[in-house]
Amino acid sequence: MESIRGCLSLLVMFSLLLQLSAADTGIRVTSMGCGGGLCLAGIYHDGKSGLAKYDGHTFNVIPVEDLNEPIVLIAWNGEYFLLVGEKGRLLEYDGHNLRDITSQLGWGYGTQILKIIPSGGRWLIYGASMANDETLSAVYDGERFSGASRGLGWEIVPVGKGRFWFVCAKNKENYAICEYSGKEIRDIADIPPSEVDFYRLYWNEEYLLLVGNYVENGSWYSRLVVFNGTDFKEVNYSREPVTKIAWNGNYWVVSYYSGNNYRFGKVYEDRFVDLGAVLNTSASALVCNGSYCLVSYRCGGVYGFNGTHFENLTGSLREAGVECADKIAWGGNFWLLLQQKERGDMVLKYDGSAFADITPLLRKAFTSKTAEEPPESPPERKAVCGPTMLMLLSVLIIVAGIKREAR
Repeated sequence: MESIRGCLSLLVMFSLLLQLSAADTGIRVTSMGCGGGLCLAGIYHDGKSGLAKYDGHTFNVIPVEDLNEPIVLIAWNGEYFLLVGEKGRLLEYDGHNLRDITSQLGWGYGTQILKIIPSGGRWLIYGASMANDETLSAVYDGERFSGASRGLGWEIVPVGKGRFWFVCAKNKENYAICEYSGKEIRDIADIPPSEVDFYRLYWNEEYLLLVGNYVENGSWYSRLVVFNGTDFKEVNYSREPVTKIAWNGNYWVVSYYSGNNYRFGKVYEDRFVDLGAVLNTSASALVCNGSYCLVSYRCGGVYGFNGTHFENLTGSLREAGVECADKIAWGGNFWLLLQQKERGDMVLKYDGSAFADITPLLRKAFTSKTAEEPPESPPERKAVCGPTMLMLLSVLIIVAGIKREAR
């Protein structure tokens, strides 16, 4: 009787294995960030989380002790990376050494880190408590945390020298630009009153671009305003909804919706100029490296922009087996593009002339590393299955293998 029970348990276990095998969705890239000639990627595969680095040629797994949560945020401050786990783990990585600084932050259980923003050698760590709906902020200087504060706005930009600007509400109708430096919050300037419901902020090391969004007669519109630290100036913009913005080194590249098309324009100081590029779907990613931009569209391909004209790169992209890119990162001398797919994500490298699928390199690095981990010892069994049960188990294992190969 015990023998039958034991074998039935094994049958259930292998049946579950068969189902999981059929539903295997491949490798997942949970986050991506670049700096210092390296790109880091948070990985999730086969029930395990991990971290890998890419130098433009090869992927290598970075060992992380007891990593039981996906890495969801990666940022670079010019010297080192900060990484955030889904459950609030905070790591520091300088390209060689990994350090866990979660306990130094000291935020309790149930607090989620939502943003990590570098500014002049300091970081703003922004989070929220799931227990009481409060937001939390702390400043990290590479050695210690200080200046824990509550009440910062969601739209926060670094403005250098360890300072951060954000939009603060003075009342239900009036807003201001406020500054947080790790010690106190102070008002910088009142934003001129308008019909705007909320703002997005962008900083280019010289001045602030505010994109104000509002609803009128059931439709969304946008308002563009620049702030130089003293004065606000309205941009001569025609109020179509703005979808994406990136600084290309000389001006802001703006994607906006007009009529039934998505167009591009540029903003420099308080002047707007239409670039004339018309596409039929919205941008999922817009990233510039100082002289060149990549624009990806939701299953509509990828375009390059050199400041003068747009080049359709979709044909070259699809030759590499990818239709579009959900995320784009600049690695210093190469681009990384990520397409998130149901059966597993794909990572491509673009060197300015051709796309290359580097997903196999990532998969090989991660699976070979995890394969080195010793398996858990199976528990001792007093009962042994009979020949018939063993044959059934063998059939299940073979079918599972066939299904895996078929994918």
